[in-house]
Amino acid sequence: MKDWSEDSTLLTVLAERERRLHQPIVRRSPMAICQYLHPDFYEVGRSGQHYTRDDVLKSAYEDQASLDIRIHAEGDYCLRLSAESALLFYRSANLRSDGSCERWARRCSLWWLTSGSWQLRFHQGAPI
Repeated sequence: MKDWSEDSTLLTVLAERERRLHQPIVRRSPMAICQYLHPDFYEVGRSGQHYTRDDVLKSAYEDQASLDIRIHAEGDYCLRLSAESALLFYRSANLRSDGSCERWARRCSLWWLTSGSWQLRFHQGAPI
């Protein structure tokens, strides 16, 4: 396997897992959060604020309004870094009730294969 190669099969798997994390039902479930986020998960959000997995778990209980935001994502691209790691790149936006998009961001997620399952280890968003 060549490092830093595009991997379309892995793209499908990781994009699906990433989209599940966008779903309110998953974001409200501590069990699902622990399934998808690595114990050492770290995020630098679109706003520049940073979050750990514990922060995300806490928001599952406390921040119900932000969990209802619908997310549009597009332009996925995946680079396999090693047998156990890959980068997923995409763009996202919040969906308004009329179907239009706002607050676009460019996103990058580092996924690690842990005990046979892909977990999100690092995520960063930047406004565009």
